[in-house]
Amino acid sequence: MRAIATTNMEHKHERLQYLQQACPIKDIISGAVLIFTLLAACQQSMMVYGQVPGSCNLNESLCENGRCINSSSVCNYYNDCGDNSDEVGCSAMGRMTVEMEVMNMAVVVLDVAKVVLDVGKVVLNVAKVVLDVGKVVLDVAKVVLDVAKVVLDVAKVVLYVAKVVLDVAKVVLDVGKVVLDVAKVVLDMAKVVLDVAKVVLDVAKVVLDVAKVVQSVLMIRI
Repeated sequence: MRAIATTNMEHKHERLQYLQQACPIKDIISGAVLIFTLLAACQQSMMVYGQVPGSCNLNESLCENGRCINSSSVCNYYNDCGDNSDEVGCSAMGRMTVEMEVMNMAVVVLDVAKVVLDVGKVVLNVAKVVLDVGKVVLDVAKVVLDVAKVVLDVAKVVLYVAKVVLDVAKVVLDVGKVVLDVAKVVLDMAKVVLDVAKVVLDVAKVVLDVAKVVQSVLMIRI
């Protein structure tokens, strides 16, 4: 029932000892075992029932309760059979096989973690560059804002001067209107004086004519 392939087992054992000496991965192994256990639980929950009791496929092992499980699930620290028959009588070499598989998974996870860490460093560097660019843009925006404030102040001064000029223009216009009215009065008075002058001239002509008549009468008597 528990016939487990042992080819290259000594090589795997040596590799396991080398990895254990090379890096402290007890915590990684524990985490990988947990992951492996969860995967095995998912595999068990998805198993298809209905096989003929006492018969299993070539890559499967028969449990004492008649259930068939994958041969790689034997002696994996998890009750895959449901009656724990797949975890009874496991040899140290069988346990080592499982540990070796877990070790391989842990190495892969470690490599992936290193890649993720490197990517994270790259992203962090890019974020720093973006932050520096953002600071430069912020400084430029502050300068532009200061310039805009100065332009606004100048515009306010120009507007104030324009209002003063407009008020002066209104005063000059009013004075012009007054001068125009005075000019009209003076023109009317000039017209009156002209009319009076015409009357005086006419009277003078009459007086002159009377004087001529008187002179003629005097000469005739003489």
